[in-house]
Amino acid sequence: MREEIAFALDFDGWKTVEAADGPTGLELAEDPVVDLVLLDVKLPGMDGLEVLQKLKELRPDLPVVMISGHGDLDTAVLAVRRGAYDFLQKPFATDRAVLSLKNALRSEEHTSEPQSQTYLVCRP
Repeated sequence: MREEIAFALDFDGWKTVEAADGPTGLELAEDPVVDLVLLDVKLPGMDGLEVLQKLKELRPDLPVVMISGHGDLDTAVLAVRRGAYDFLQKPFATDRAVLSLKNALRSEEHTSEPQSQTYLVCRP
């Protein structure tokens, strides 16, 4: 799924970087070239909701879209309360994910203009 979404975004002219675990994702997200994050709830090394919380402390304006194959309504609500722009339940269509990412970049909460349309995928 990570490769499929990356391919779709690459086709649209986006650049992507990937992390297979939470700590690596946090490290990569420190780079200001990263404009948004697609983040799975289940990650090795650190839970995705914990990564979300740390991302919001590190870069409060960075849009984050959460995904999960195991999430429920409570998880989705918690993710949005912690600052996620959207929550996608797997499986989902790639164009649905791309639309959510584009909307996250255009959201009112995201005040700075994207520098390079780079997104970070945190997914094992």
